[in-house]
Amino acid sequence: MKNILSELSRKRKERQFKKKVLKEINWTPKDMTETINHGWNLDSSIAIVVYYSTKRMIEFGCSYPPECTPEEWKEILQQINEGMKIYLEDKWFFDFIDNKKAYEEKKQKVDKALELIKEWFYTLWD
Repeated sequence: MKNILSELSRKRKERQFKKKVLKEINWTPKDMTETINHGWNLDSSIAIVVYYSTKRMIEFGCSYPPECTPEEWKEILQQINEGMKIYLEDKWFFDFIDNKKAYEEKKQKVDKALELIKEWFYTLWD
C-alpha cells in the first residue's frame, strides 16, 4: 500500500511540474502531446522535449558529466533551456521586423543552445 501511495504522489508531482513548466511558455499538455504525436513542426517537437527535459534535469537531476562540476552542468542546462524557451515563443521571430536588435540577441541565445546540445548531446541523460 505504501508503494502505491508513493507512486501516486510521484505521478501527481510529475503532472504538476509538467503544467508549471508548460505554463511558462503558454503551452498546455495537450499542445505538447499533439505537436509530438502528429509530428507537426518537428522543430517545435524537438524544442519542447528539450525544453521540458532540461528544466526537469535542472530541478531534479542528480548526475552530471565527469568533465563538469555540478554547477557548470546546471549552467549548461540553463543555457540550453533558455534558448529552447525563446525558440518556443512564436513572437520572438517577428522581432526581426519590429526590433532587429532584440531578434539578434534572442537568436544568439537560441544558436548557443543548439551549439550546446550538439556539444553535450551524449551526456543529456540523468
